[in-house]
Amino acid sequence: MALAAEAQRLLLYEGRVQWIAGSPLILMTNDGRSLRVDLTRASQSDYSGLRLRDRVIVGGTLSQDGNYMLGLSIERVRLEYQSP
Repeated sequence: MALAAEAQRLLLYEGRVQWIAGSPLILMTNDGRSLRVDLTRASQSDYSGLRLRDRVIVGGTLSQDGNYMLGLSIERVRLEYQSP
């Protein structure tokens, strides 16, 4: 039951919104993988207004079958640029 134990562990992924339509989201992780995220357990205020290419950190657990992530939180990442 290693998959069941892994499904209970909190995971964090950072990346860009590749696609969003309501509660399903596809995240392009920083290492180039596409990750399907079910946001039905996350607060709608956390993901309302997200657009393509927005940088985010998604927290959640793996689904029981390991095919997607059950998102519990999503936070926008603000990039801070400084002039040289």
